[in-house]
Amino acid sequence: MFKKIEKVFPHIDRLLAVIVFCVSFTVYLLTLAPTIYIEDAAEFAAAVPTLGITHPSGFPLYMLLGKLFTILVPVGEMAFRVNLFSAATVSLALVVFYYVLKSMFTIARVSRFSHEDCLSERKRSSSAEENWSNPSKATAIAFISSLTLGFSQMIWHEATYAEVYPLYFLFAISFLWCLAKWRETKDLRFVYILIFLMGLSLTNHLSIIVYFPGIAFFILLFWNRKILEFKPIVFCIFLFILPLSLYLYLPIRAAANPEFYFKVLNAGSPAGAAESVEQFAAASLNSSTRITQNSLAYFANISSDIFEEFPIMVLIIASAGLFFLFFRDKKLWFVVLVFSGLGSFGVIGGLTHGQPYNGIVWWFLRYFLPYLLIPIAILFAFGLSGIFDFMYKIKLSKTVIVIVIVIAASIPIQSLAQFWKINNKSQYWVADDYSTQMLDSLPRNAVLIANNHDMNNDIELFSLAYLQIVEKYRPDVMVISDTPMTRRPEGLRLGIDYFSLSKFEQRLRLIDRSFKFYAESPPEAGDGRKIFTTFPADTLPNSQYASRSNGIVYQLFEKNKIGPLRSRESEASQPDFQPISPRNIAADDFPRDDLTRNLVAKILYHRALFEMENKKDKKAQQTFLRALEIDLPVSEYYGTYLKRRTLLTLPLQIPPRAK
Repeated sequence: MFKKIEKVFPHIDRLLAVIVFCVSFTVYLLTLAPTIYIEDAAEFAAAVPTLGITHPSGFPLYMLLGKLFTILVPVGEMAFRVNLFSAATVSLALVVFYYVLKSMFTIARVSRFSHEDCLSERKRSSSAEENWSNPSKATAIAFISSLTLGFSQMIWHEATYAEVYPLYFLFAISFLWCLAKWRETKDLRFVYILIFLMGLSLTNHLSIIVYFPGIAFFILLFWNRKILEFKPIVFCIFLFILPLSLYLYLPIRAAANPEFYFKVLNAGSPAGAAESVEQFAAASLNSSTRITQNSLAYFANISSDIFEEFPIMVLIIASAGLFFLFFRDKKLWFVVLVFSGLGSFGVIGGLTHGQPYNGIVWWFLRYFLPYLLIPIAILFAFGLSGIFDFMYKIKLSKTVIVIVIVIAASIPIQSLAQFWKINNKSQYWVADDYSTQMLDSLPRNAVLIANNHDMNNDIELFSLAYLQIVEKYRPDVMVISDTPMTRRPEGLRLGIDYFSLSKFEQRLRLIDRSFKFYAESPPEAGDGRKIFTTFPADTLPNSQYASRSNGIVYQLFEKNKIGPLRSRESEASQPDFQPISPRNIAADDFPRDDLTRNLVAKILYHRALFEMENKKDKKAQQTFLRALEIDLPVSEYYGTYLKRRTLLTLPLQIPPRAK
């Protein structure tokens, strides 16, 4: 059957590769985030178009390729273009994976014979009909398996917003392609390409170094004498070092003082940039070698997430593939297991530092899961091939074979149906609406002190940076924080002991220094600018400040210069702004991932406090209950809500100046 298809469509191999790209890209496009997303998405949306410098390790390759893509594809707003870069990158990775599988099937076919060089062409061709790696069959299975991998939950998720991990995924699969082609052809050029890509991949994300032990193991298992010759070794060293020169991007762009500059990197000179990257890489690599009992606990708990990545049928067929591949090519079977095992424990060691399992694993699943998802997709392909081979041997009727083929071809469709709602970000406006409203709620030339102690800090600051730097929206607002990416006014210093303080003391210091800085500044430097915070300052221990909510942020006052909460005098000082719920929250249509839930809960808690402050107690209770339902387990915002609710329900006191 497969051979007949190949006769009708002689170029079906290339056609299916194009279809893999087009189908996956179309799905990613339909589910793509239309603007800024959570995590670091807004950071990259702000840094890429401005050729800025992001958090360590700076990701110079991603910055340059992303910038080039946004120029070549001038469609939609800038955040959408950077998101689109992720979709295109993952689709390209799936095409490479399609060819990886075709090469692996060829390896399995050749390894079936113990002395392939002695075999006649006649023997090879006659065996092709019988063995499972028939080229036509391999092409069809590679097509199905590539889309199955592309529609796994995590891979699909990473393709729909701005992040460096799609490029990370592309490099990981490209390593496998080079290794498979080298094993298939014995051509050293594929080793040279591999070494160059290894060096280049480090300029995207340093954590990809945990793939290198698996690569070394593969080369040692299938090595030949040519690899150990002097000239190839020297050439490989050169090819590995050459792309690392891309890190010169950091001092070059630092000298230009880009609008987005995450200054935790010492990128002011080539030596400083090299030292920062070296320290970051050394810390990650040293931790990657620490495999402890705690690492095993992480491995067990994270591995269980694999059942949420594929339809159960994929895992069943992959289990069969583990059996079939073992009897077909034991070396390749061993390589697949060792490659995924070394990488998996390397990631766990590098990111957990041997610490006890704490139940929080979502933030590094995107590092870890590729080491399981890619091998499972490979085993799934060999499982399908083994099943087809078995059906051929027992001579099942064509009707049964056609039914099995239809079921196999429908597996990517099952993934689409199962994960569409989870990964559909086409109507995701939470971060954009919230950040835009935050700026809209502020008077002209206001000062906003942004400070949180969780991932919402990054979401807020990066989103505000994108709006102000890229979209040029409300650049009159001065955003102040204690992070390296915000530019505090010269003279506003937090003190060398700032980061040794508790988180509440840090907030109080940040407020106090900012308030005094603007109170003491001359008019031309900003005297009289209204100051707001993203948290209620009156809930901090020993706070000398009062806060008044506008539903989004809190205006800052000195306590002795404003009336008590919910008093007439206090109402007169209420900020003149009426908040509107972000579209997704109003429609109760937003993803229930940890970060989005945390952000939505924060928005609702602050809204409930605003309603209490304005004596809408019944509505405030409803908003609070909705926030609590979303915020499980409860976050620090629940504690902030309780503290401020206590202040709002205290008996009214006479203001000091009214006595």
